[in-house]
Amino acid sequence: MAFDMPQPVHTPRSERFRAAVLAGLAAPQKAVPPLFFYDDRGSELFESIKSSDDYYVTRAETAALLGAVGTLARIDAGALVELGAGTGRRLEILLRSLPGLRAFCPVDLSIVQLALSEGDAADSGRRIAIAPLLADFAEPFVLPPDVPGPRLAYFPGSSIGNFQPLGAQRLLSQLRASLGAGSQLLICVDLLKDARRLERAYDDRSGHTAAFNLNLLRRINRELDGAFALENFGHEARFNLEQGRI
Repeated sequence: MAFDMPQPVHTPRSERFRAAVLAGLAAPQKAVPPLFFYDDRGSELFESIKSSDDYYVTRAETAALLGAVGTLARIDAGALVELGAGTGRRLEILLRSLPGLRAFCPVDLSIVQLALSEGDAADSGRRIAIAPLLADFAEPFVLPPDVPGPRLAYFPGSSIGNFQPLGAQRLLSQLRASLGAGSQLLICVDLLKDARRLERAYDDRSGHTAAFNLNLLRRINRELDGAFALENFGHEARFNLEQGRI
């Protein structure tokens, strides 16, 4: 399912979460913006999804980065800004491939995910400043003062596909303003696949994606005094051929 990006608002996170849930459940087609899936537990579950045999996206992106090492080495970037803090091989490739890198700034709403990303960056062997930023990158944000330019923003995981076209356009415009003049964007965009492969990727046999999505209901129950009976809900991924998306 795709979600249109909400207009930027400057309200406490709990109020934004409540407003998004109430609006999403009142709509004819129920939806909650994807950023609210990523509480600390959601971020942990997403790491499990990325390591599952059925979820090909991470492996494909890693292979693409490895194939572009020569191109990355020619990018003039003083800072790498990762939109959605990541870990593992993809981050290692980027940190090692950008020759002029002096700083790394992961941007995420999860303190747990930021800590994991910061640890992997510290273990990468690059002597660079690490400046994690607790923020929602889908809204205007201000980078820490020790994040130098020129900046290369990395938006991994084909997450741009979570947004409807107008929402994606607003996101990219907002990133341009937040990152500053002279910045560049490295973005992962998945291509159309066989429907069975796509459905398996988003409904893996290990059950990680199902747990990830049902965790949203647990979060609503916990943080918003919800009363969802989780045993009445299941997870099913379907490919919409007309829209070209899950």
